Amino acid sequence: MSARPIVTKTFAVDSPWFSGSAGVATYALEELAATKIRALFQRRKGRDLFDLWLAVTAGASPTRVAEADCGRAS
Repeated sequence: MSARPIVTKTFAVDSPWFSGSAGVATYALEELAATKIRALFQRRKGRDLFDLWLAVTAGASPTRVAEADCGRAS
């Protein structure tokens, strides 16, 4: 089993010009948030802090974020 599980999210567009959807492969929200925490400590950019805020408001579990980062080399 992969240490970084891939999930598929549906991306949909519905406008007067185009309608459609597609599956997009990405990492789980908690995995992305753990990566942002590491990036925040390494480069101190405001965008990483904003991305973390967005992940928390989207429902990222702090426990699962910590588990995603547990034992990983920096």
